Amino acid sequence: MSPNGSFVIYLFSLVDLNLAYSVSDDLYMSVTEKEDFFQGEKEETFLSLLNLFFLVKTSATEIIFEYNNQEYAGIIRDVQNTEITISLPGLKESQSRKGSFRFEILNRYYYTEILIISFIPGGLLVRFPREVHFLARRKFSRLEPENLTMRFIILYSPIFEVKALEKNLESRFGTFMAEILSDDPSMRIIYNIFIEEIRKVSRDFEFRMIYKKTPEELSLMETLMKQGQKPFFIHDTSRLEYYIETPARDSLMNYSSYFEELNKTLNKRKALGEMDAIKRDDMRSFLVSFLAIPYFLFADVIGYLYVYTTQFDKFFISPSQAEELYLATELFSYAITKIKIRNSVFNPKAQPTRIVNISTSGLLMEIHDKILFEYLQKHKRIKMQLQIKDRVLEIFGEIVRHYQEGPNYYMGVLIFKSAPDHIQQLEEYLYNYRRQEHLQLAY
Repeated sequence: MSPNGSFVIYLFSLVDLNLAYSVSDDLYMSVTEKEDFFQGEKEETFLSLLNLFFLVKTSATEIIFEYNNQEYAGIIRDVQNTEITISLPGLKESQSRKGSFRFEILNRYYYTEILIISFIPGGLLVRFPREVHFLARRKFSRLEPENLTMRFIILYSPIFEVKALEKNLESRFGTFMAEILSDDPSMRIIYNIFIEEIRKVSRDFEFRMIYKKTPEELSLMETLMKQGQKPFFIHDTSRLEYYIETPARDSLMNYSSYFEELNKTLNKRKALGEMDAIKRDDMRSFLVSFLAIPYFLFADVIGYLYVYTTQFDKFFISPSQAEELYLATELFSYAITKIKIRNSVFNPKAQPTRIVNISTSGLLMEIHDKILFEYLQKHKRIKMQLQIKDRVLEIFGEIVRHYQEGPNYYMGVLIFKSAPDHIQQLEEYLYNYRRQEHLQLAY
């Protein structure tokens, strides 16, 4: 594909491609088995228990009453020294006089077994418990508001494990970095900056797409490059050692791994003959040196940048130039992936992301794209925009848990920063929501 204006138009359609192929615990794990409570702590002091149940009553905290293998939601209506009155709409009486209930308050999860004194209209009268088991819960309690959604975009995470390469990115590609760090990077600006970097190495280059090719349709070089997922580099096509010897720089590759495999199946003379035939084919194409750098959409190699010099140019691509262009291509891959994410989950016209539950310290979100789910396990930091009534809250978080349940994917996000006062606004929203829930339950 020629390096002209048509490629940037192609890239716009590329980031709209659907490449999705047609711990198991979350940030807020629920505890429902009574054995878990018995392994925790318990409260036996009468005055402490009395204060606890008065608090549950006055705050209209929901309790879950388990009776005859059925669960009923209700609230405590009255607390006396020897008995507690519980409102339980829909409760069905039987001969059994034993049950249990659990509730969550003060960031603890409580459980107790009780004896039923009598059934009353809309509820029952139980004996005041002698002990209550509890487990410490999260630092901040979470709620499950209905229809709460958000939009998010990835924040830049280090692309390379080597710090020196990351520092090189910041100093060498300042303009490039500035554009991709924005929430709304421009594909046209990204493309133009990238082209400028390529032309510093050679005026001859192509963008070659391979994501639609079958394995049989790939050339040997394309197959090796896709497997190695790093630049394929031949410094001088006239010298066989640049084809068969392992490159001095770990970030680059050539035919050396393929040559080693040939040596295992052929004698050395035949292996060298096959490699020499590959070299002669390159020379017949007037190539002096060439470089093929893969670029990615998410974690998939979708194509590569092919840069070359010919016998008419009479100069070589150096290993340092190959590495520098590799850095720029990695930024390019990050940019087109970020634009894809922006279009699919951050753009106001896109389908918003559902929030399963939320607190002032974190949230659990639900997504449906497997490729995005896997990509976010590496690029964990995100910027979120939560629509709270008529306000948009800007919050920053890091993904700390992830799991799959059926066709859906879930990611637990820990909040680490927000725009000024936005956490306070979230706290106010959660407080009002919790208060409204209690009022509705009380009446």
